[in-house]
Amino acid sequence: MEQIERSPKKVRPEPSIQQPPEQVTPRAFLLGLITIVALCLFAENYGRGLVRSFMPATAQIMFVAWVGIYLLMKLTRFRFALTGTELLMIFGMAWLVGTLPGLGLVGKMVADITGPAYFSSSEDRFWEVVGPHMPGFLFFGQGDPAVDLFYLGLKPGESIPWGAWFTKLYWWFIGTLGLVMAGFFASVLFFKQWAEKERLAFPLAHFPLELLNASEGRRVPDIFRNRIFWIGFACMFGKICYDIAGYFILDLPKIRVMEHRMYNDIPVARDFPPFNVRVHPFLMGLAYHCPLNILFNFWFFYVLNIVKEGIMNRTGFSVGLEGQPATPREILTLEAHGALVVLVVWSVWVARGHLKETFQKAVTGLRSEDDGVPVTYRAAW
Repeated sequence: MEQIERSPKKVRPEPSIQQPPEQVTPRAFLLGLITIVALCLFAENYGRGLVRSFMPATAQIMFVAWVGIYLLMKLTRFRFALTGTELLMIFGMAWLVGTLPGLGLVGKMVADITGPAYFSSSEDRFWEVVGPHMPGFLFFGQGDPAVDLFYLGLKPGESIPWGAWFTKLYWWFIGTLGLVMAGFFASVLFFKQWAEKERLAFPLAHFPLELLNASEGRRVPDIFRNRIFWIGFACMFGKICYDIAGYFILDLPKIRVMEHRMYNDIPVARDFPPFNVRVHPFLMGLAYHCPLNILFNFWFFYVLNIVKEGIMNRTGFSVGLEGQPATPREILTLEAHGALVVLVVWSVWVARGHLKETFQKAVTGLRSEDDGVPVTYRAAW
């Protein structure tokens, strides 16, 4: 009996449903602006000391609040729920705005505009010598009523002279915007070199990413399903609640964790700066994402600076003009600045091949060859 060979029935593959890539949306930009306004109001009235770091606590508070709203939308299957990319954009805007005021830029800008004219005296002759060379559209002059009102305060019924401030703040804003955009375009040019070729770690960026990282098919991020995360959160949140209770109950003993460094100084020797041991779990959490060689350099050079400063204090070593020498700590600051300059030059030299490649892509003008950066290499260059 002949066997009839039957060809296997061809099954059509089911078309795969590809989710559209998450993009930056106008509503994310609008919500970011609203978050910035809320951040500024909160920092101005309740948390002025929460913006003095590269990861300001005000931005973290706003981001955690948005994460709570994000989880609520996901759990209730809200139709217009935010995406992770939108949430990262909101946090990025808040991060940038929360960092600038407290790290020596906006926080000192107003004093820089008014200070030279107000504090100059006939004894130091600062305004007589330097004043004629200071641009009038950037700094107030001596005798300007706006300067006296700024330092002495407004009288009842007086209003802020916004017209006098507008020109100065406008031109300072233009210069500040140029610096910020220069940093942004530089990060676009160096991103692939740092992230893929040198594989640098970005510990501060891991914080928002881990809070939003969710496995496929799950609405809740994975970290919220981790028992260790909740144990750590309970310990630190309990410490904060304990400190709040201690503010009202004065007899409550303090837990010496996250205390000011002045309470943890360990004397080393005469004329040597103290060795500070400060237990800060928040920094320990960020340091978890740092490579070990970087963590080693932190404490090694910290100890080395203590030794160098102590030796210079004991021997009386100093540099500078007679009558105004630089202290050992200032010498170490200059040394750190020089090291930073060498590091920048060396980074550019190492990335010379990548920079040449980005310049060639900028000349061709093909957006598909821009490695997925937020703006084209042509715009960055």
